[in-house]
Amino acid sequence: MTVSKRRVPLLTLAVASLLLSSLVFSIFVFGSHAAHASDDGGFNEPGNILISDQFNNRAIEVNRNKQIVWSFGSGDPTLCNPGPGAIIGLNDAERIGDGLTLLSGTGIPAGVPPFTNGCVDNRVIVVNQKGDIVW
Repeated sequence: MTVSKRRVPLLTLAVASLLLSSLVFSIFVFGSHAAHASDDGGFNEPGNILISDQFNNRAIEVNRNKQIVWSFGSGDPTLCNPGPGAIIGLNDAERIGDGLTLLSGTGIPAGVPPFTNGCVDNRVIVVNQKGDIVW
């Protein structure tokens, strides 16, 4: 299979952008293991964006001022701690109503540094605004 010369720079740029965005989000919030909502509200407000931050094992909600108003997960790409307050390899985050968020984690495959044996987390969970797993 040959790759045209035009596609390689675009692919490289896309991968670099993904890695940079992951790094930027990891600077905002790092180390919380339960859901966190800002004191001044903003949870699920119109205009907010819910982000599946897969490489930092968390979901975050960002308002129009680029402030994180809600988060769930560790925010640490090196932790392998599936369980209450954490999700590994988050693939999707969706609001499903009544302040609930559906999250699906697939874990980290074997061979991905620093996880030579991988980090399994094949769960679909529903969390409330406080970060309690309700399903």
